Amino acid sequence: MEAILLLETLSTEQTRALIDVLLNHALRVRHTLLIRNLLGRLTWSEAKEIVPPAVWRLLDDAGDGDDFRRMAELLDHLGLYEALQELCARAGVSTDDDVREVAEDFGRRSEENGT
Repeated sequence: MEAILLLETLSTEQTRALIDVLLNHALRVRHTLLIRNLLGRLTWSEAKEIVPPAVWRLLDDAGDGDDFRRMAELLDHLGLYEALQELCARAGVSTDDDVREVAEDFGRRSEENGT
């Protein structure tokens, strides 16, 4: 937790370098908001470049309903609606009911934002 707080005081280069580790920590409820705020320091173009590929890597390894929901919340928070739409498409074809529920919940949000 202290390391996350320290990253808030450093340049975003370190955040970019640690994106995979940070997203892994974002799956833990106690770190979710800290990581969202930390990634919110990135410019939109930086976030668009590095966050979605890291999300796909994470979900390829993990991928239960909670993981999909945390990542959907992150993409929504960062305004990465194109990536959110892609996440919803992936979730929508899952055999897991909880994952498909994420597609239903967030699919409406990505549509509302014009994607």
